Amino acid sequence: MGLLSKLFGGGRKQEPNEPPTAFPLNFTGPGVHQKQLSSKWGVVFEDDGETGYLYATDAAHSVALDALHLYNRSDPDPLKQGEPAFIVWNPRVARVGLFYRDQFQAVFDFDAKRGSCRTGFPGPIGEHGWSRRGHAWDQSMISGLEP
Repeated sequence: MGLLSKLFGGGRKQEPNEPPTAFPLNFTGPGVHQKQLSSKWGVVFEDDGETGYLYATDAAHSVALDALHLYNRSDPDPLKQGEPAFIVWNPRVARVGLFYRDQFQAVFDFDAKRGSCRTGFPGPIGEHGWSRRGHAWDQSMISGLEP
């Protein structure tokens, strides 16, 4: 278990007033990684071999509420097989983030229906009422996700 996982509690069941919990993401290459966060929300990390995206979903992962672009395989330094990554969830502030390379790369705020990522892509989608102003990186969105 990595240092970040130890700091966040390594996937134990979380009570609403506890600090955030980091769930290790075993990135083994292209594929889909799902995490149910609560009875209402979930998140899906997908690498299809060409791009990496993080999706806000319902708990059953049947509806994608919003999408955040992480990288393209043609980028100089995409996420690599075996590289540590974590899905970090805090039910108190209803936020989830994808953490790798010592920083959050993407964050969803379920209460505000908003997503933010370092690539700022895609632009405003507006579907399901999410991220109508786009996905530009907003450092304040990691509030409540840090250890």
